[in-house]
Amino acid sequence: IVINKPQGVAVHPGIDNENNTIANYLKHYLLSKGEYDENIKRGGIVHRLDKGVGGVLLCAKNAKTQRELQIKFENRELVKLYLATYESISSPMVETELTYAEALEAFKNNGYKADEGWIKVSGKISRSRSDRRKMVIGSKGKECLSYVLPLKDGQVLINILTGRMHQIRATLNY
Repeated sequence: IVINKPQGVAVHPGIDNENNTIANYLKHYLLSKGEYDENIKRGGIVHRLDKGVGGVLLCAKNAKTQRELQIKFENRELVKLYLATYESISSPMVETELTYAEALEAFKNNGYKADEGWIKVSGKISRSRSDRRKMVIGSKGKECLSYVLPLKDGQVLINILTGRMHQIRATLNY
C-alpha cells in the first residue's frame, strides 16, 4: 500500500498521540477489508516520515512483504528523494537555475544518482547536546550520507542514502 502522508500526521503512536496515526488508520482499513495480518509489525509500516513531513509512505499488507521491503531499505536498493522549501538560511547556498522538474529529469537520466552539481554532506549523526530533541551532524553517532541540490525559488532536492532520524533537518542545518 502506498500512502500520501500529509504533513502534521504521525506515522506511529507515541506519547500524547496514541490514536490519530497512519499505523492506526492502516490497521483499521485492513481490518475493515478483512485483510489485516496479526503477524505484521508496526501496523504494516515499512519506513517512517517525521510528523512534520508530508510524502509517500510504503506500507505492507502482510509480514512477508513488510520484511522484503524493509530489506530493500536496509540494503539501500530504494531511492529516497525529497523536495524541501526553506524560508531562511544562515549561510547562502549557490542555487542552480534548475526547476524541480528539470532537476528530477536530470537525476533520473543519471541513474538516480547525484552528480557533481549536488553538495555531499556526510558525517555522523547524533542527538544535540544542547537540545535533545534535535539531531546534529558531527564526529559522533551513526554514519549518514546525503546529497543536496539547491534549486531556484528557495527549494532544495535532498537525496538521502542512509536513513537516520531527522537526517534531512540535520543535513540542512549542517
